[in-house]
Formats: sequence, structure tokens, C-alpha cells
Amino acid sequence: PETVRDEVEALKTDFNSRMKQVLFSSMLCAYYVGFVPLWFAQNTLYYDTWWVSQHVGLVWICCFVLFMVQLLPAKYVDVLHRCSLHLGHWVKVEGRHAHVPYNAWSELQVWQHGSLVKHVRGLFKAEGIHNSAEPGNSMHNRFYFVFHRPLRVVNWLLVITWALITYEFVLLIQATEWSHVLSLAFLLFCNYYVLFKLMRDRFLLLRSYKEEQVMQ
Repeated sequence: PETVRDEVEALKTDFNSRMKQVLFSSMLCAYYVGFVPLWFAQNTLYYDTWWVSQHVGLVWICCFVLFMVQLLPAKYVDVLHRCSLHLGHWVKVEGRHAHVPYNAWSELQVWQHGSLVKHVRGLFKAEGIHNSAEPGNSMHNRFYFVFHRPLRVVNWLLVITWALITYEFVLLIQATEWSHVLSLAFLLFCNYYVLFKLMRDRFLLLRSYKEEQVMQ
């Protein structure tokens, strides 16, 4: 159990590091695409402030999803998912249950599904096939919530990508200036690449875990 908790801590640190890299890199791209040209533009040039602001936002979201896909591949998501299954999850049992048999929680024991344990934070019931988590540990709860369903992260990214593509396509239809058409077409091309990778990863993960459930 201690090994599992150490692995969760290491994966949590690595995941947070990747998220910081995604945020920094995407904001840096948006800065160079939008703010730098505006800052060094001559006073005689006319800038459509609304379009530039919108373009910077679209570039930032597009780069954010692109870096997420590159830094969170299907293999990495699978590692996080399997670690969350080993970690398990505790649900706090509310109310008085003095007559219910329970065991004192031990950090050296792996608890089975449905086990009742007494912890300093209260009475808890084990969820998941195996449970090595610490009852009431908020970091363990968040890790299990995000990664125990292998498609959760991919589905979130797919929703963002589809919304982004739809919005950019509407803007492309309404665009009349050639510069707007070119910039939107380039962003759509990047988003189609992201969409392809996400759909492929989702298909592979879905097929893999369906076969896994059948074997279980």
C-alpha cells in the first residue's frame, strides 16, 4: 500500500508539472502571436482590437489542447488510470453507526471493496476493487475522481476541441477579409489534427477497456 501511495504522489507531481508546462507554453504562444505584433506595430496601422483579442484567445485555447494531447498521450493516461484503480477510494459514512462492525484503518493493509474502517477523520467505506488510499485524503480523492474513468480526460478535451472547431467554423463563414480567412483556416487545420488524435486515442482506450471488462 505504501508503494501505491508513493506512486500516486510521484504521478501527481509529474501530472502537475506537465499541466504547468502546458499552461506556460500555450500562454507563451498566445503572447507571441497576439501581443508582440500589437506592441511593435506602427501608429499608422489600424488594428481591429476585437478581432485581435478574439484571435489571441483562440490561439491560446488551440495551443492548450494541442500541448495537452502531446503531453498526455493514451499510454500516459492508461498509467494514471491503472494507478487510480490500485489506489481506490473511501466514502465517508455519515451518522451514528456504533452497531456496525468495522476495523481500525492500517496503512500497511490493502482493503477490499465494501470494507468499513475507523479513521481519525471518521468512519469510511471502501470503494473500488482494491483500496490503498488514506481515508479523507483530498489529494487521493481528486486523483481517483479524475483518473479512475480512463476516458474522462479524453472526453473533456474532445468537448473543448469540438466547441472550438464549431466556433471557428462559424467565424470562417462570416469572415470577409482574407487575413481573417487565412488565420481561421490555419487554426482549423491544427484543430482537425488534434481532433484526429483525440478520436484515435478514445477509440483505442474504449476498445482496450471493453476487452478488459470482458476478461474480468
